[in-house]
Amino acid sequence: GDNIDLWWYTIEPNTQVKTSPAIANINGDKYLDIIVGANNQYI
Repeated sequence: GDNIDLWWYTIEPNTQVKTSPAIANINGDKYLDIIVGANNQYI
């Protein structure tokens, strides 16, 4: 997705976006919001 400076939405307490090597789309918009790891096309 687009590069963003801030997380402008609330992360659910049991959502592990910072530790999971996966693509997460928390707020359901057209962008994949959190990218962790190198095996994807959004870095």
